[in-house]
Formats: sequence, C-alpha cells, structure tokens
Amino acid sequence: WKDTDLAEMIVEGLGRVALARDSWREMLRSCGALELASQIISSVDGHPKLLKYSFWFAASISGVPWVVQQLMHNQRTWAVVDAAFCTIIDILDEDVEGEWVLSHARQSSGFDVAAVLALIAEVVVQHSTNAILQGRGCHCLGLLAPMVPRS
Repeated sequence: WKDTDLAEMIVEGLGRVALARDSWREMLRSCGALELASQIISSVDGHPKLLKYSFWFAASISGVPWVVQQLMHNQRTWAVVDAAFCTIIDILDEDVEGEWVLSHARQSSGFDVAAVLALIAEVVVQHSTNAILQGRGCHCLGLLAPMVPRS
C-alpha cells in the first residue's frame, strides 16, 4: 500500500455512506464491498488504522457475523484481533458515542452469542502476553455475556 492515507479516506467514506441508509448498505454489499474489505485486510501489513477502518466499514454493512468470521480466520494476527475487538465494541457498547457507533449493526446481527464468547475467550488466551488485546477482549466478553439467552 503506497498511499494508505488515501485508502483510509476512501474506506472511511464508504463506511459513512453505509451508515446513511439501509439501501446504501444493500447496494454496497451487492457490489462486493465485503470482498474488498477482506482483500484489504489480507493484504495490508503495518497499517493498523487502515485495517481498523476496513473492519469498521465491513461491519457497517454486515454487522458482527462478518467480524467474527475474520477473527476466526486470523486469530493469530494481533493487528487483526485488535481491529476485530474494537469493531465488536463499536457495535455492542451502548456507551460508545459519536461518529463510529455501529448501533444499527447491533439490531441487524443475528449470531450465536455463545459461540462468539467461546471464540473471543480462546483468542484472549492465545494472546495472553498482550495487555491491549487482553483488555479489549475482556471488554467484548463483558458486552456479550448479558446477551446469552437464558434457558
């Protein structure tokens, strides 16, 4: 990536478009935007801001399931784990305010909460020496735990 500043602006802009209306989210999804975000994530190295913007953009279109899929496939890569954890927090934390909030993704995301809890716990254990990932992973666990259906 030779011009990450421009790529960050483009990805952020697409995310803002996706937040504007359901019809825009659907159009971006049908045009392959999730595949584009996946390609950016797999090819960007050493650019954590672009990585986080790419996660945020994809989550603005598809919510938690896409983020969880990326986390499953990249759980050993700390930068991807960090971006996934931050995005899950942006979706689920009701105390987050401002332009990064993905609250619409909270309502539209159907996912297996128990499976996501297990995955995040596993990833936290894998990165036991990284205090930042430990904190963000625990934040995710705290946000997900109350969502587990009671039997």
